[in-house]
Amino acid sequence: VCPKTGDTALHWACIGRPPLHSIQALAPKQAHLFNHKHVYPLHVACDYRASPEVLGELTRTFPDAAGTVDATGRYPIYTILTSSHLITDRLVQSVEAIID
Repeated sequence: VCPKTGDTALHWACIGRPPLHSIQALAPKQAHLFNHKHVYPLHVACDYRASPEVLGELTRTFPDAAGTVDATGRYPIYTILTSSHLITDRLVQSVEAIID
């Protein structure tokens, strides 16, 4: 954990288009950790338009993050709803994967 920001390796892994296997390796021990701005890795993955599989893995590993606001009062879905329809489709797919 970075002492300055509170970011974990999983926060950093969620930047860009991370491969699913990287997220699967880190998520079990880090998906529940937020940084100093109360940002969970799921927030970062949404900000960086992660794949449906990555969003699904993060949501399955720590579902509470989906219902948690960051320091600015935004839920992870906020980024998705204010982004392109492709991102919205990705979150819907990840939530459907949890429900099934």
